Amino acid sequence: MKFDRFAGLASVVGIILILTMIAWLGLWGPLDLSHLKEWQTSLASGFALIAAGIAYWGATAKVRFDREIAERDEMRRKLALYLKVEIAFSQLMENLRSRQGKFIFATGIEGAVFAAEDFDFEEPPELEEAWTSLDIFPRHLIAEIRNVRLWLRKLVSLKKQIGDKRIQPNSPVEDQPWLIEHGKEAISNAWQSAAVVVQDLKPLIHELAPEMDENARFFKIHGEPDDHAMEHDDDQE
Repeated sequence: MKFDRFAGLASVVGIILILTMIAWLGLWGPLDLSHLKEWQTSLASGFALIAAGIAYWGATAKVRFDREIAERDEMRRKLALYLKVEIAFSQLMENLRSRQGKFIFATGIEGAVFAAEDFDFEEPPELEEAWTSLDIFPRHLIAEIRNVRLWLRKLVSLKKQIGDKRIQPNSPVEDQPWLIEHGKEAISNAWQSAAVVVQDLKPLIHELAPEMDENARFFKIHGEPDDHAMEHDDDQE
């Protein structure tokens, strides 16, 4: 790589200059600066600073290179997780909202019956992955990811409480009809938190991986317009 060659060259030059200075001091001893003119003293000091700068640049080249590699790897890791969470939460949000209506209009639906499966929402595996990498998410989204997990687990708890029962809004107290209202609350909060995560991840994803302009995308798929065909269309007009 060009970078490696440049770093190696800088190191070699720095080492040569340092060895030259050591050899000079060993053979002729320290410079008698009292006999040098003022500009000569400045020139000698300048050479020493240049040698030290080159040596430092060469010595730290590997550190800078490793840092750049680590930053690129972190960006790829962040982008991959953002994309997975955005897709998974979008699907989760649609699933929650599609089944929310039954809970919202339960009292107005004649004969509406709720069973354990109405509270059954699978926690996407991407949520667990996000949970183990919360450090790469903006702080406000950490709270929303927590809320998604909290309300999904609330639904799991409600599902267990219902068990084999079938309940209606006007069911006897012993059947715990209020679980329907609790389910409605959990579904509403879960999809709203998921929606916040999806919406706020979009600009972050666009920053890391900008989408192609619509016109550029069209030409990429269908090719550039033929100049002769365009001229022919103009003649027909």
